[in-house]
Amino acid sequence: MDFQQLFRAINEPVFVLDPHEGIIREVNDAAAELLELSRQELVGLPMAEIHPFEMNQFNAFKAKVLSQGGARTRALTCRNRSGVFIPAEVSASAVMASGQEYLLAVVRDLRQEPSFDGGQPVRRSEYRALQDELATTRSLIHHAPEMVLWVTTSGRVYYANQTASEVLGIERLRLEAMWIWDIDVDACAEEFPRQVEQFRKRKRIRFERRMLAGDGTVFPATVTVQLVQHGFEETLVSFSRDITEEVRSRDEARRYLSELARVSRQASVTELASAISHEINQPLTAMLTRGRSCLRMLEQGEPDLERLQQGLSATLNSAERISDIVSRLRDYMTSGEPQRRRIEVAQLIHDAAILLRADARHSGVELVINVAEGLPEVEVDSILIQQVILNLARNSTEAMLQHSSTERRLEVCAERDHTGNVVITVRDTGPGIEPERAARLFEPFFSTKRGGMGIGLSLCRSIIDSHQGRIWLDRPELSGTTFRFTLPTAASQTLSGRQLAATSTGT
Repeated sequence: MDFQQLFRAINEPVFVLDPHEGIIREVNDAAAELLELSRQELVGLPMAEIHPFEMNQFNAFKAKVLSQGGARTRALTCRNRSGVFIPAEVSASAVMASGQEYLLAVVRDLRQEPSFDGGQPVRRSEYRALQDELATTRSLIHHAPEMVLWVTTSGRVYYANQTASEVLGIERLRLEAMWIWDIDVDACAEEFPRQVEQFRKRKRIRFERRMLAGDGTVFPATVTVQLVQHGFEETLVSFSRDITEEVRSRDEARRYLSELARVSRQASVTELASAISHEINQPLTAMLTRGRSCLRMLEQGEPDLERLQQGLSATLNSAERISDIVSRLRDYMTSGEPQRRRIEVAQLIHDAAILLRADARHSGVELVINVAEGLPEVEVDSILIQQVILNLARNSTEAMLQHSSTERRLEVCAERDHTGNVVITVRDTGPGIEPERAARLFEPFFSTKRGGMGIGLSLCRSIIDSHQGRIWLDRPELSGTTFRFTLPTAASQTLSGRQLAATSTGT
């Protein structure tokens, strides 16, 4: 009997490892039987494939064996072809063969021991019952309707259920040898350690990701991840679900909202046509008057240059005023697909005020703009938010015109609330709204105006909801009306986008 036959006949599983590359160089028959893999499949396989947990503990064990010499023993967990995790005790020592250093590891399957948990002895019947329970649990996970992945804290996938294999279109054995960033488009190796720290701080985290299927297709998925202790190591357990249809429905709803908002803007501009015409006609008349005056001064010879300069400057100011109105009106009317961008709150209010002033002057309403200093940027579709402001302001103006009070005052304010969000307030001195009607204000097709369609406030709520804000009527009273709505800051939205966890379902 030669050495090879003797080695293969040893009853205990034996592995010969390359300690520097972490590669299996040789195994005996007992090792192949333990892992349910052939010798040909095992030789050349990285240790990470059969010891899928964090390799740092194995590497520390290996370093101690190589540096201190002699045989060393520690508990490890390995996984066989069926996906069963095997508690084992590994005794390893460094050996030299043909001038090269190897690690000789003898593995003892602790499942065969009367006690394998370091505590009280476990009877064989109890162990079989435990194994049956684990097999049932594994079967439920394996056939669960959601994709289930078990991932090491270094990012390697070491278990995937059948649903994950089918949805991703990747064979399970291949999937279980991949890194998580091979299938998660939004994950990357450099950021993963930082994300693991977030998982350690929070019990369970839910977010949306883009997943990459085997055929190159990218699809959206909702993912719930929990960090658990599994065996001797930490494991990330991920439950994912393809939400392609949900995202398509959301996109369709967003397009519908955009089209409804566009139609509503056209209707509001029609209502404002007289005011806008008056607002443009005034500076045009002033321009003509000043232009003629300047021309007369030039015709008289030796004109007063100071007066001429003043007249031309006033003419340019009127032209700029008209340009602002026309520009805002054009942007307001021709906005296509919703486009969100960062914008200062003061600029957002200023742009809306250009059109608000036209209506306020025409209606004899005092317009007051009050924007707190130091407000953060918001990331919004500015046209849609201006539409909300204009809609609320137009409702207030119409209500005040029907009110007998001589005071007609419209306030548009912006400030920050205690949560850090921006709050925009539209307040008037009109007749107010009865409490019984206030409860139904945001219902579609409910209107407090005679002949009103009841779309405006419902549309306002949809727009603010789509920006993750909230809109409400504050203190419904019989004198004056106050509407408020919130907008998250751009910084808070950016933070949510960068964090792996967008929504926590635990602490």
